[in-house]
Amino acid sequence: MLIKRMKQVSALFVAILFGSAAYADCGPSDASIRILASDFPAIHAVAGTAEEMCGSSAGEFTRNHTTEARAIMNEAQTPNPAVYTSVIVANF
Repeated sequence: MLIKRMKQVSALFVAILFGSAAYADCGPSDASIRILASDFPAIHAVAGTAEEMCGSSAGEFTRNHTTEARAIMNEAQTPNPAVYTSVIVANF
């Protein structure tokens, strides 16, 4: 009984901690945010949330979801300035 109650309290604590509104520091305003990402539903959600939270303060916000992200990520970040500011890939 005690273990079950402790699990319930722990679950409630985690829900409160992670369920609260998050604050995102998007960096300097008018910065460029260019994301290269795998075409995967969870990554669409992460990049979409980033755009919702930081898109209005960014000078430029673009997302490119492609199945070829892993193959082109090194070339995309090599030039100076890089084509993308971040890469998010799924390990599947």
